[in-house]
Amino acid sequence: MAVLGARAAREAEQCLELCGIDSREFAILDYLASAEAPIAQATLAFRLARDRSTVMRITRSLSTKGMLVPLRDPRDGRVRAVQITAHGQNAYRLAGDNLLAGAESYFGMLTEEEIDRLLATLARII
Repeated sequence: MAVLGARAAREAEQCLELCGIDSREFAILDYLASAEAPIAQATLAFRLARDRSTVMRITRSLSTKGMLVPLRDPRDGRVRAVQITAHGQNAYRLAGDNLLAGAESYFGMLTEEEIDRLLATLARII
């Protein structure tokens, strides 16, 4: 099972790499893509169960790529927030499409019954 998981993770990273991001960046874009307002980096760290310094490093990388715009809270200048850009939204959508296509090719060999059993087993484990 561990070998299968590691292989799936490698393939997912390859799908995301085509969009210029990695899985950690995708997780942040995923959260921000549905946000209606800028999100504080501390909130992102809490919601994604990541260290704040790690989230700051990842958001800086995404900002450099033009996928996020950093903002300061006008009420509290110490609070740093980020908002996804149109470029970030496009990269997120393309990455999601790539992941779905990769999953279809990866799990396409399974029958519907086998997929149901796999999902049931994973649900018990998780």
